[in-house]
Amino acid sequence: MTEDARFALLRDLAALVRRHGPQAFSELATYLKDPVAVGQLVSILETTGAAGRRAGVPGRRKGGGRNAEGENVRQSLKLLATTDPEKARVLSVLLEAIAAKLVFPTVKELRNFASDNGLRPVNASSRDKAVTPFLRDLATRPIEEVRHVLEKIRPVATGGDRTLEGWAGVILGKGDHGRGS
Repeated sequence: MTEDARFALLRDLAALVRRHGPQAFSELATYLKDPVAVGQLVSILETTGAAGRRAGVPGRRKGGGRNAEGENVRQSLKLLATTDPEKARVLSVLLEAIAAKLVFPTVKELRNFASDNGLRPVNASSRDKAVTPFLRDLATRPIEEVRHVLEKIRPVATGGDRTLEGWAGVILGKGDHGRGS
């Protein structure tokens, strides 16, 4: 987003404050501290964006599907970090492992894992598009449940077991890996 676009958005928000009043924004801020609410909001925004694209509404778009999907997930995790930094850190590490294909190298493996572990079904046709709903589902769950689910992930054998052990340690919070959110 360019600086001009940010200022235009801030002007629109100021107009909304005048229209709805400051109390509405305070209540919205409180509502958005709930990770489930954040997940719902992200879903609404993504659905609205998709509907706008289908309707042919003009607008700015950065890059193609893979980059846009990855950016959506990263933005959601940044927002989650404001309310649950530990969960955001764990899911960010998982996202990087998925992006590097250390885990779930195919959409089928991601679907099967979600199904086998009581997560929401992953119905996306591509691996890149499956990551968003998969991580969004994990983000709505308590951190203890997320850790329990992540303990079941089996990294792809690459001959770099130390790297995979390190990844598992970071995900599960074992040891000091010098990473923070």
